[in-house]
Amino acid sequence: MTRRVAITGLGFVTPLGTDVHSTWEGLVAGRSGAGRITRFDPAQSPVKFA
Repeated sequence: MTRRVAITGLGFVTPLGTDVHSTWEGLVAGRSGAGRITRFDPAQSPVKFA
């Protein structure tokens, strides 16, 4: 049985932007959404980069 799929829209919420346009622009510009954790002290966490 073949099922049909319809994509009716596209949305993003990423560290690079909150919409498709700004996220795409960030990717094209070579920016990264990852970086060192700075909003809290990650000393007790094995993860320092997110």
